[in-house]
Amino acid sequence: MDRHPIDAAITTIGDTAWNACTHRAQAIPFSRFANIHAPADRAELLFFRGFSGENARYAFGVHQTNGTGYCTQEKADAGDAEIFEIFWEPDNTQLSSQTSAEASAEVQFEDAGGFSGSGMIVISA
Repeated sequence: MDRHPIDAAITTIGDTAWNACTHRAQAIPFSRFANIHAPADRAELLFFRGFSGENARYAFGVHQTNGTGYCTQEKADAGDAEIFEIFWEPDNTQLSSQTSAEASAEVQFEDAGGFSGSGMIVISA
């Protein structure tokens, strides 16, 4: 393995699977993905939508994973130009006002494992 292997995946989702249930989802076109991580400004907000392992459960033949949205910024001078680090401060985490009481009771913030390789949206000021 390389020192920092690429942590990403891509797959084709066929029409049968995509249309298996009614939804309003849209695929993100490849043109919206950057070739490299190159922030224009360290003040950019990074919004991740990922699946941390601590919020995934398997019981009675059902795999349940609650996607977690997380907004943060990149740490400056993390020490490795090949990777970037985000702030992960569980004690300062806040749930959005639209989070249901049921989801609030279930979601955990102690372990960021699973966010690596998540899709990211960059919001520039």
